[in-house]
Amino acid sequence: MPPPSTPSARRLHFAGHTLTGAHLLDAIEAVATSAGVQPRHGWRRTAMPWPLIRVGGLLVPAWREIAEMAYLWRVPHALDGSALRAAVDELPQTPLHQALHDSLAELHLIER
Repeated sequence: MPPPSTPSARRLHFAGHTLTGAHLLDAIEAVATSAGVQPRHGWRRTAMPWPLIRVGGLLVPAWREIAEMAYLWRVPHALDGSALRAAVDELPQTPLHQALHDSLAELHLIER
């Protein structure tokens, strides 16, 4: 049961974008390509070795936690931003393409 909501302990989630891992990778590839970044042999994706991560989780607690969160890669999910919207009214939302472009530029992976 969640703790009672008091002004000093309210959860004010920012909803953000709702994506699967594949959608996120598609968007990153599109932004990078539009910025002129293209791997010589095209974009490659490989699968995460989940069985190995699960077995490794028997010895490495962080791997166990990573395996437990694997579903987040396949299932689109979002935080409920209604409490934050109620507290501060409407919030501007940066379109996904722009947010990823800004992030990749901040990491010096593409030009601004």
